[in-house]
Amino acid sequence: MAMTRVVSLPTSCSMHIVSLSKKASGVVHQLLQGRGRGRGLSSIVRRTHHFSTSLKLQVLDELIKQQHWDLALVVYQQVKDAAWSSQICQLVSSMVALLAKAGRQHEMDTVLRDTHGRLGLSEKTKFGCALVGSYAQLGLWADALQQFDALSCFAGPQRFRSLLRAQASMNLPQEAEKTFEELRIAGYEPCADDYKSLMFSYGRCGDFESMGGVLELMRDHEQAIDTTIYNMMLVSYGMAHKYFETSLTLQRMLDAGIAPSIKTMNALTNACPSLLALITMKNTAFIPCSDSLLDEIVNHFSSIEELSIVERVLELGLPPESTVWVGTTWTLNLHNMAMGTAYLMLMLWLKELAFRLKNVSAPDQVGLITGWGKHSELQGDCLVKAMAVAKLSLMQSPFKADRYNKGRLVARGHIIRGWLLSRSQAISEQSQDHRISIVT
Repeated sequence: MAMTRVVSLPTSCSMHIVSLSKKASGVVHQLLQGRGRGRGLSSIVRRTHHFSTSLKLQVLDELIKQQHWDLALVVYQQVKDAAWSSQICQLVSSMVALLAKAGRQHEMDTVLRDTHGRLGLSEKTKFGCALVGSYAQLGLWADALQQFDALSCFAGPQRFRSLLRAQASMNLPQEAEKTFEELRIAGYEPCADDYKSLMFSYGRCGDFESMGGVLELMRDHEQAIDTTIYNMMLVSYGMAHKYFETSLTLQRMLDAGIAPSIKTMNALTNACPSLLALITMKNTAFIPCSDSLLDEIVNHFSSIEELSIVERVLELGLPPESTVWVGTTWTLNLHNMAMGTAYLMLMLWLKELAFRLKNVSAPDQVGLITGWGKHSELQGDCLVKAMAVAKLSLMQSPFKADRYNKGRLVARGHIIRGWLLSRSQAISEQSQDHRISIVT
């Protein structure tokens, strides 16, 4: 078996089956503290029984994620009769896998028996497929393969796909390709997601030749090469700092007439550590006033190759779906943008604002949406919002937090116009003084 090198992909947060709210996070913290102080499981039952089902599911998801099987089992008992859904299916399969890893055979058999007793054939099949993935995520490959074999009595390609995606997600692309071939031998045509899972697994492992082979296989079988495929390749090349291949893939994407998405930009900016270093410099903030934003940040880059990637992002410009230039409020929405993307788009937006406000009347209000207000109850820190606030504060901007939406920064249009124009003039005068001092 050929050895592959796993390329570590950055993430902004841990993955949850359900979104973890601040309240759920607090409940989990209290439960762990209570157990540490010697409180029995009965106190956990009393503490959680009055919670809503939604909150209990969030708590259960986090307890499973942290692998506290005993506490998770208590909460599971309170939600096991909830209406069956794909969310419940994934949680219960994760619960079973966690009990298996903990060696709690009796408890695991009880959960399986209770679950199978309430499901029809179709739901049992989906649950069995979910179990394959859950076992694999915890490294229980013997259990995963046993469950895969147990699904053989059910017709359809689902069992192959569950194993293929489990292997692909766990960076075992050679094994995933074998399952891919078994799927075809069994008479089932691989779907687009099967190809994507296999291709991205090779990409994450740095096996770009095999990744390209899967791409050619997709073309041979007339599978659509869409935005997702190109974004997967950009992420894979970018995280390996293969800048030439990254730029070439982007050009092929554009030549194919496929419009780049915000995820495209994220893949590009995440590949540039110098850009992220520039963002974290506390004294780095400016309003672009020259014809090229690239000219103003070039001195902060140690790699010409990285700079070329940033140049491509700037050429793509502001995503149309993220800006509003009509009506009484002009806005930029940073939602779903990675840190590097958000920073560049913020700088481009300020430049575009300054240009537009020289030629048209100012709107009543200018707003910046950081992507945090809509989900303001979720746990964690919004790094993009913190970056935007820090940079705008350093520039002494008039933006203030919206009283009704903490994920939004707002300012009056005419005040923004005066600020932008005065800043541009001040920077221009500083540049002129600097040129005069050089001459004299």
